[in-house]
Amino acid sequence: MSQKYKQIKINFTPIVYDKISKIADEKGITKAKLIRDYLGAKIADEREPKQKRIYKTVDPKLLYHLSKIGGNLNQIAKHLNEGNKLDFQVLSQLVAIEKSLKEFL
Repeated sequence: MSQKYKQIKINFTPIVYDKISKIADEKGITKAKLIRDYLGAKIADEREPKQKRIYKTVDPKLLYHLSKIGGNLNQIAKHLNEGNKLDFQVLSQLVAIEKSLKEFL
């Protein structure tokens, strides 16, 4: 039979919160695990904390142009999904998208 856990929500002053955060970061554990360890509480199926994602900065111009290309592809997909054939206009749009991608890559 699995054990159901209860949750407590607690507020700290900014100073205390910063202290807890600093200690947890130094030990490489979550704030919740730090408090459980202090209390001697254990969780049977305790998971490893998720690693923080590292986001890389991207040129805003590149994102803008990729967004425009995505919009064009969506229009082409809609056009074809409505039962229209692959005509010259659609092909010219695809060629324009290919040229745009080659410029940025």
